[in-house]
Amino acid sequence: MPRLFDWDLGTPFVGLVVASVLLHFAPEPAGGSTELIVGANVGMLLAFLPQLVFYVWFVPVILFWIFQSMYAWKHNFPAFRVGTWIGLGAVSGLFIGGLFAHFIL
Repeated sequence: MPRLFDWDLGTPFVGLVVASVLLHFAPEPAGGSTELIVGANVGMLLAFLPQLVFYVWFVPVILFWIFQSMYAWKHNFPAFRVGTWIGLGAVSGLFIGGLFAHFIL
């Protein structure tokens, strides 16, 4: 995979941000709203940018996403909050995939 930046996760992160536009086609009630896309991008940025400064930032991000996943289905959250949950999940998958690729492959 070509690297747009000097960091291994930079290019996949840009791919996630570009792919977040596809959330416009998500099913109702949250899908099709700009709030969902903005929330996903905010969640991805809050989960990704501190990793540039704090090396172990991925641990709280993954644990927070797992914690939120246990309670997200019980409530009727607004589209922005669902978007932040989706963004945190996307970056959590990016971190776990990066760890797997580094240590296993």
